[in-house]
Amino acid sequence: MAEHKEEPGPTVPYEQHPLYQAARDDLAAGDEATAAAKLKLLTALYPKEQALQDLAVRVELKVALAPSSAEAKSKEKVAVPHGQPTRGLRDLLLLLLVLVAGLAGVAFFIVSYNVMVRPVKEARETEVALQSLLQAGQRRLEAGDWAGARDSFEAFLQAMPGDPTAQAGIDYSRQREALDGQYANALAAEEASDWQGALQTLEAVRVQDPAYPGIAERIAKLQDRVAIEATWQEAQALIQAGDWPGAIPALIRVRSQDPEFRRTEVEEQLYQAYLAVALPRLEQTNGNVDQVRQAVEYLDGALALRPTEEQYVEERRLATRFVTGAEAFAEQDWEAAVAAWESVYEARPDYQGGALRDNLRQAYPQAAKQLITRANGSVGLLKQASRYLAQALALDPGNGELEEERRLATEFVAGAEASAKEDWPAAVAHWGPIYQARPDYQNGVLRTQLREACAKSLTPDPTFCKP
Repeated sequence: MAEHKEEPGPTVPYEQHPLYQAARDDLAAGDEATAAAKLKLLTALYPKEQALQDLAVRVELKVALAPSSAEAKSKEKVAVPHGQPTRGLRDLLLLLLVLVAGLAGVAFFIVSYNVMVRPVKEARETEVALQSLLQAGQRRLEAGDWAGARDSFEAFLQAMPGDPTAQAGIDYSRQREALDGQYANALAAEEASDWQGALQTLEAVRVQDPAYPGIAERIAKLQDRVAIEATWQEAQALIQAGDWPGAIPALIRVRSQDPEFRRTEVEEQLYQAYLAVALPRLEQTNGNVDQVRQAVEYLDGALALRPTEEQYVEERRLATRFVTGAEAFAEQDWEAAVAAWESVYEARPDYQGGALRDNLRQAYPQAAKQLITRANGSVGLLKQASRYLAQALALDPGNGELEEERRLATEFVAGAEASAKEDWPAAVAHWGPIYQARPDYQNGVLRTQLREACAKSLTPDPTFCKP
């Protein structure tokens, strides 16, 4: 035997049902017949509501008994008092006959009304009530009140079983309720940070209704969130593995996808990653310029996040100067190389594992030679050359060639200073030995200045002042 499945009842109390409100309006207007038709529909929807059943019965009885009450009143009017004259009695009987005929006519009218007119009127009232249910269901569908729409359509089906319009409305409202439920589940998953689960649920909603309000925008947002979460997890795995060079681009992708995503964590990890790559390269490259240049780039990344970290500002300055000097050294611009490296050497004599010292050992003599070659008697340039030679000798003590070059430059400067004071014998004493060793020293400037000093000297030294 097939199991009987009870249909679910309306979801609102009968007092809130639109038919009940309409019936009350009819009663207030004195239209008991219309009210009775609507209450009859309601009793079918709410068979367990005894108060509603009683109200429907009372209204129907009132409608049915209304003619009998009128007849009773008529009879009361024709009651004949005792003790009337006989002629009056005849008149009264005649009047009663007329009244009986009138009552028969009224009875015939009532019967005709109940048989012919009243069913048509009740049918019309029922049709109006049912039509109002359909209209209420449609309005509620348009307003997104799926439960209310379903109640209206189910009430209609109670009176019109199998109606396709009402059934379609019920099916549609249930479908929309199910979609709303799925959407709510997606929001709950998103709130719980289950981005993948939320995305899958929203995709299922979109398959059923591509035009579901806001679905495309929310899916796009979640897709971005899922992508950034994947990138974040990739970065965490690289950090756990100690792959700092690989973690840096992953963290940068996270920032580019959403600058506010875990902002504090991302910036801290990125800062630490930059330092984890830069510092070992500075400590272990032993003068490899390319490695130092890359270390500067990573330091720039760290300092962009924390520009006031003085320790790493200084590290960057030293590394940048080292690279600048190395580039000049490669182009044999010895003076520029020395100018860039000297401050680094003063701060860190063992910079780059001693590679800087070795580079300066080569650069100082070459820079001094460059200065001596283009000095053409310039005291300032020769003083600078002499200083470079002194630094070179500090790095390469006992180098006779460097000592000789420094001696010549120093003596030339001393002679120039004596000449400026017009101390010609002193000038000759300083310049004469240089001339004997290097007659073309300073591109002939020494020869000219020595000849002038000899000419101006009151007691020229015959060793250096030839006639």
